[in-house]
Amino acid sequence: MPMGNKYQNLGSLILNVSAQYKRALISLMVPYQLSVPQLEVLRLLDRASGSVSIEFIKANLAQGTLDVSRMVEDLHSREFIDKTKSAADRRVYQVNLSINGKSVLRQIEKRSLETKLLGNLQVEEVDKLQCGLMKLLSTIENNFKINNLLNKKQL
Repeated sequence: MPMGNKYQNLGSLILNVSAQYKRALISLMVPYQLSVPQLEVLRLLDRASGSVSIEFIKANLAQGTLDVSRMVEDLHSREFIDKTKSAADRRVYQVNLSINGKSVLRQIEKRSLETKLLGNLQVEEVDKLQCGLMKLLSTIENNFKINNLLNKKQL
């Protein structure tokens, strides 16, 4: 089989896996009325040490500028995150995961979608998969400037 076909087959497989993974994740989020991007915001805030700016969230998610602002407002109104004006710059808001947000995130983690989906892989397979996906993501980001295109589309 020529390499072009192998790459096309792999590309199709990646798209299929991505769609199926997203469907499984969406089904997990139904009881919490969260979208996948909202879950990613909660996870990002959980990994952050302390409060972060909305600009930080925008820079670390593949969402449009308006989408992130709406998500932050929605998560704040549902008390999943705390939002305060920055003491240094009153035009900037700082956000962090609220106690309620941490509780919901821990409940989601207990349902452990990743373990259910990836638990049958050996440690070495997980490491190789992660390495390959990180390399692919880096290549995509470096060659296509996805985040910049999304942000320009929102202007």
